[in-house]
Amino acid sequence: MDRRNTENAILGVACGDALGCPVQFNSRAEVREDPVIEMRGYGTFNLPEGSWTDDTSLTLALLESIQRLDRIDPDDIMNNFSRWMNHGEFTPYGFAYDIGFATRKAINRYDRDHDFRTCGCTGERDNGNGSLMRIMPACLFAIEKNMDHDTAVKMIDLVSGLTHNHPRAKTGCGLYYFMTEALLNETGTLKERLQKGLDEGFAYYRALNPPGEQETYAMLENLDR
Repeated sequence: MDRRNTENAILGVACGDALGCPVQFNSRAEVREDPVIEMRGYGTFNLPEGSWTDDTSLTLALLESIQRLDRIDPDDIMNNFSRWMNHGEFTPYGFAYDIGFATRKAINRYDRDHDFRTCGCTGERDNGNGSLMRIMPACLFAIEKNMDHDTAVKMIDLVSGLTHNHPRAKTGCGLYYFMTEALLNETGTLKERLQKGLDEGFAYYRALNPPGEQETYAMLENLDR
């Protein structure tokens, strides 16, 4: 994988995660009243400034598997996820914390059955952002390998579905892929490139038969709204 793009993207994930870590679970009103403008510590999880959460840990676990194997290997990825949750690998302090309910269920199911096809959660209430928060390495891999959109989305669906296998969660990851592709390949301002990615992503999902669950994300469709 392209080293510069990968480093920039993963550092972005980790920095955003670390900024959000101390105010996780705070309400929008609380954050609006006291916005985070620099690294803080000792908030939600009582951890030092710069500490990351499961968002970055699972991103690193996915990235390590892809870089080591130069392919998407669902079993290897799930084994990395299990090493994170059960043994504290890919964490800043040697233990896992802030484990999402759907993610925990999926890893426990995989540890028991060793079947990546059935470990991901499919329920209506399993639609958190647990797969979206770690999908960046898969997006970068698809772009670097010049996958066509059908192939890329199928792969993104597979990686998302390891823990979050509902179409709504997978559509969210797919839209993120289209935005990432536009950021790297299109021209214009940041907002213009993101809008190009969203335009292409929404058009892609509407053309599917049956369509994807893009309408859940309609509020994101027009960034000028």
